[in-house]
Amino acid sequence: MIPLYGRRTQRCYFQRMVRIHSERHERIKERLQDRKERSIRPLNSHPMHRSAEEKVLYIVVYRLELVTIRELVRSVDPDAGLTVWRMDHWS
Repeated sequence: MIPLYGRRTQRCYFQRMVRIHSERHERIKERLQDRKERSIRPLNSHPMHRSAEEKVLYIVVYRLELVTIRELVRSVDPDAGLTVWRMDHWS
């Protein structure tokens, strides 16, 4: 299928996938669900440097929401790790 719009105007260009590493993942998930009507996927992670299993949260947001998401996560857990990917890498 040929896209109708250029690459920069496609919806996926403005979306970001955010991965959140935190020991307080349940509280962060609650706060994100209260504020946003988005699906948040918790997945199990097996880090190489630790023997314990961790929960990692995945959420897809628009680029302009990144600052809000980052502030919300930092207010719950200042030591949380955030990784952000552009969604057009997979389109």
